[in-house]
Amino acid sequence: MLTRNCGVTDAPFGLNFTTTGQRWNRTNLTYRFVSFTPDIPQADVRAAITTAFDMWSQVTSLTFSEITAGTPDILLNFVGSIPGTAAANANWNHIDNLITDSRVTFDDSEMWAFAMPIGTNSFDLVDFAAHEIGHCLGLGHSSISTAIMRPSFLSGTSQRSLDQDDINGIQSIYGSGSWSGWGSLGGRLSSGPDVCSWAEGRLDVFVRGADKALWHRWYDGSWSGWESLGGTLSSDPTAVSWSNGRIDVFVRGADNALWHRWYDGSWSGWGSLGGRLSSGPDVCSWAEG
Repeated sequence: MLTRNCGVTDAPFGLNFTTTGQRWNRTNLTYRFVSFTPDIPQADVRAAITTAFDMWSQVTSLTFSEITAGTPDILLNFVGSIPGTAAANANWNHIDNLITDSRVTFDDSEMWAFAMPIGTNSFDLVDFAAHEIGHCLGLGHSSISTAIMRPSFLSGTSQRSLDQDDINGIQSIYGSGSWSGWGSLGGRLSSGPDVCSWAEGRLDVFVRGADKALWHRWYDGSWSGWESLGGTLSSDPTAVSWSNGRIDVFVRGADNALWHRWYDGSWSGWGSLGGRLSSGPDVCSWAEG
């Protein structure tokens, strides 16, 4: 109970990584120092914080840059003391599920260190900073004893690396930041594909098949099979979504007119919009409806 810990509320016993339910809506974040600890040179404080941020940026698409003026996304501060056994704490504001700003506070009554090995009565600033930054990014505490997001730390020790549990947690919020390998989705195409999304976690892909008909696959956690939507296309298809659950697809038909199908819970039939096209169509939406 006397172990130095983080001031953020613990997770229920027996859970691995937890999340707060909030996240940033962008990947390029800034930070600024309000004050520094006298325990180590300012250059070492900056190096420790940079190392901590790098631990998270190496496994996501997140980037972090220091600013020396203005309003940052993450504010870093050393204060005289934090009540209780907390050696550091993180606070964040949010609107709905989006984080708007955050603050990391370090207890300067503790002895902070950066140079290795960490002294017996000192705490590794890198580990504590990485932990609190994890909170600022949307992670809660973990019960995994080797996770950087565990709630307590011992003096004289250093980890400076993420556990797989930490990586799983942060990637559950922001993804891996790296490309997968190529995966075949099959079919036999006679045009380039087009794609649209009408909800988080949903993709709809449209192509002209070898039979010149419009074919469709969608992803909503796993890929569907191919579905024929008929028609006789003489161009690549193009698709747009202007509302949750709504898709509009446009093609040039065999008669060179503009043809249209839409989905709003079920597919409509084909409707001709006329004209005499010498190219495939394109479509955009600038507002719902």
